[in-house]
Amino acid sequence: MDNKWDIIAEIPDLTGKVAIVTGAKYIDYSRWKGTIADHKSSSPQGIGYHIAHQLAIKGAKVYVGARNREKSQNAIDEMLQSTPSLVHERLVPLAMDLNDFQQVQSTARGILEREERLDILVNNATRFLGPYLFTTELLPLLKMTARQAPGVRIVNVSSRVHLALPTGVQFSSLDDFNQDFGSEDDHQSNRLRYGLSKLAMVLFSKEIQRRANEEGIPMVATSMHPGGVRTDISVRGMIDSRIS
Repeated sequence: MDNKWDIIAEIPDLTGKVAIVTGAKYIDYSRWKGTIADHKSSSPQGIGYHIAHQLAIKGAKVYVGARNREKSQNAIDEMLQSTPSLVHERLVPLAMDLNDFQQVQSTARGILEREERLDILVNNATRFLGPYLFTTELLPLLKMTARQAPGVRIVNVSSRVHLALPTGVQFSSLDDFNQDFGSEDDHQSNRLRYGLSKLAMVLFSKEIQRRANEEGIPMVATSMHPGGVRTDISVRGMIDSRIS
């Protein structure tokens, strides 16, 4: 890991671009008992929060996605507090429960009605079906933007856990998507189900890119394993505490 990426220098100016980041909530550590509150200043929060924050710092209009309006607005308030130079209007709360497919569809269609372009879509901290529906609903706008302003990005945060799946896994039927891997609730079965969803995300990203290439659309769709990141979830896992 000799190479380091300088986010200040290497993220280009994004003025005029529109981005959506799901899973960008901010954690209020005051709700935690014990010593976890002591980690607030040092914890980097979540991946999605910082992606949204950095995109906004670079000038993009950013939809800050969270499960409800309060969590989305809390994230925006924290960004504005930590970076007073941010333009408030560039940060748009986006309340959407990705497990509610009707809400996902209506939210995406609302964005299509409001926005004339969409340059960046980051599906973060999610499983598969909700992001699949959200992305496919937004694809027409993403493609239109790419034709007018090459550089559109779809980034699906995945995980290398998909490599732990047994050989022969397929997605040819509904039963394939609903495999219990031996149990409805134990660590190993849950891990494999998580890996199954992440494999679906990897394959979905590859198929978006294949079709874009076939249509001659200058856009990039990719999945990525974020690596071992010291996020709030990692901190919670290391500290024996409970939400009050």
